[in-house]
Amino acid sequence: MTARRKILICSALVFAMLACGTTAPTPKPPDVFLTGMVWKDNDQDGQQDVAENGLPGVTVKLFREEEGIFVFQESTLSANAGLFDFPPLAGGFNYQLEFVEPAGYHLTGQDLGDDNFDSDVNPITGRSVSTRETIAIDAGMIPEL
Repeated sequence: MTARRKILICSALVFAMLACGTTAPTPKPPDVFLTGMVWKDNDQDGQQDVAENGLPGVTVKLFREEEGIFVFQESTLSANAGLFDFPPLAGGFNYQLEFVEPAGYHLTGQDLGDDNFDSDVNPITGRSVSTRETIAIDAGMIPEL
C-alpha cells in the first residue's frame, strides 16, 4: 500500500467519524484533593502562629455542587495534630467545606493576612469558598473564655 493510499484511507476514516458525530473522547478532569488543618487561634488574630497547636476532633463536612446547589457528601474529623483530608474527589465539580464549631470554640476571622497561615473559613457560615482545584483549607478556632 502506498503512502498516498494510507493517507486517503485515514482521511476517509476521520471524515466518517466526524460525519457520524463521533469525536475523540473528552479527557477525564484530574482528581481534586482537599486537605487542611484546624488550629487553636489563642491570640485571636486569624493567623496560625508557631505556638498555636492543631485542634483534634473537629468535624469537617464536604459538599459538592450539583445543579447549582451544594449537596452534602461526607464528613471527617481532624486528627491529633488538627490535620484532615478527604479521599481523592472526582474532578470537574465545585467543592466546599464546612467546619462545625466544637463546644467551647468559635471560628476566627477569615483571610486576615498571609494565605499560608490564615483561616480560610467564613466565621458566620462556617464554610470555605468553593473550589474545583486541589487546595489546602485551614480553619482557626478561638477558645471561649
